[in-house]
Amino acid sequence: MPVSKSFFTAIAHADSLPPRRAFNFVGMGKSVILLALLLIVVAAWHVRAQGPSLDGGDGIYVAVAAWLSFSLYCSLRCARALALAAALPLLLDLLVVMALLALLEHPLDLGCALALVVVLGYSLLGKVLLLRRISSNLRNARSARPLSLSALANISIHQALAGARQVLLMLALVVLSLYLLAAGSLHTPALVMALGLLAGTASTVFVTSATWLTLQQGLERTVVPTRYRAALTGKAFLLTVLMLAVLGVGGWF
Repeated sequence: MPVSKSFFTAIAHADSLPPRRAFNFVGMGKSVILLALLLIVVAAWHVRAQGPSLDGGDGIYVAVAAWLSFSLYCSLRCARALALAAALPLLLDLLVVMALLALLEHPLDLGCALALVVVLGYSLLGKVLLLRRISSNLRNARSARPLSLSALANISIHQALAGARQVLLMLALVVLSLYLLAAGSLHTPALVMALGLLAGTASTVFVTSATWLTLQQGLERTVVPTRYRAALTGKAFLLTVLMLAVLGVGGWF
């Protein structure tokens, strides 16, 4: 259903609305990123202490090659801000699933890698659909001045979730059934799909929107500063990310 211009005029000052009006998905981006990085660091040091529980051989290379292929596709088909907003959270999906497998001490063999590629494809589709929704709303909202990117991104997420609710429920039921009924060699790939579904949905909703907001703020000149500080900037946040990255790399190597 098309949205009227008065709707976008109303959300132009949506940052001043009480937080109880709508859940602030974009504002949770920093917290989700830090939580994911902390999980990756814990998994890295767990592998270092317990041994190579993530030793999957070619499975890791297959998963990384899939991410590179998806990222190349995004860079060729989308603008820079949209491509990075899809590729970087997709990398976080990959690392989070690998970290969870390491903590559960499941090797990333070829079967699990193929399941992970399927999940990455689903995650990429969700991110692209959300970014297309945001881009469409942004084109329609440019007449509203001043323009609030954080409010626009939040509204776009609520619209996307409302349209994809039944699809998400169906996917969750399929993956849950596969995990509960799978036996033998299918059990671990089913677990990978379940973990990937959770990680992909969370990164699409929270991280993709925050990444897009951070990149888009450098391109838009009429932006209302968000009181949620949703953009992925700030010395404290960036230093924390850098520290966790160094700890994670130190754990793996």
